[in-house]
Amino acid sequence: MKKNVYIFVCFMFQLFFLFTSTELLAQSASKQINEIKRNEAFLFEEATAATAKEARDMAVVKLAKIIADYMKEKNPEGAANLDDFKDLAEGAEEIVTDRGSQKRVFLYFSKRDIDATAEEASQTSTPQNTPKQEPEHNIPQPESESYTPEPVVEVEDPVMADNTSETRNSESQSNKPILDDSLAEWQKRLIGNFLKDGLTLLSAKDLVNTYRIENKIKRYGSKTNPPSQAGQAFYIFADEAGNVIAVLGRDEGGQRMNYASGNYENISNYNSKNYIWFTLNK
Repeated sequence: MKKNVYIFVCFMFQLFFLFTSTELLAQSASKQINEIKRNEAFLFEEATAATAKEARDMAVVKLAKIIADYMKEKNPEGAANLDDFKDLAEGAEEIVTDRGSQKRVFLYFSKRDIDATAEEASQTSTPQNTPKQEPEHNIPQPESESYTPEPVVEVEDPVMADNTSETRNSESQSNKPILDDSLAEWQKRLIGNFLKDGLTLLSAKDLVNTYRIENKIKRYGSKTNPPSQAGQAFYIFADEAGNVIAVLGRDEGGQRMNYASGNYENISNYNSKNYIWFTLNK
């Protein structure tokens, strides 16, 4: 009899602990959501549905409209060229909570992450300013012997020539060599830009958005939105301070090339690290 009572008390205690833990997690998530809503540095949207996936799909569509409006407000001409705002919304961070028997998905996106995208769109869409042409005036020329000027031979300043060459090759000089024969040359150059010293995960997100606009990156996301075909995805991992520490290539029999070190590694080595991912267009 005493044993049965003991088992019953233990069961009730575990049930109480589980209920209390769930309540604390829900309160913590609600507090975080309210803080994000009060912070003007974020764009956000939410949806509720029977499953978390259905709720997320609905929230993505609504957040895409909010991002589109924000980018058009920042630069109407640049934003007009960005048709696929849904892909931007897919990369948003998420908070999932229970709402009765349904799931509530709250998506939020830092404005800093998309400001660079709007700026890039502005630069690619704004026409170059052409100098104003002064009207031609017919000025009578005095009659004289015909004069043929000597041809002017332009001599290139060696200092300027060196600077021009340095500018053209700055990208390749700043990138580490990518020893991966499965990648095309332009793909190697793209990957190399994620290996620059001092690069942060936030700056890496800006690069991903830029390459998405240029149609070089097909899909991308973050730790809260993992890829459906993980084997084809490239991963960029960061440490606790947000600095990029590893760039892993496609899966090759359970191993991936770490372009930062040149060695093959298992992705499980970075399970605790924050990351973003992307897939390349062919």
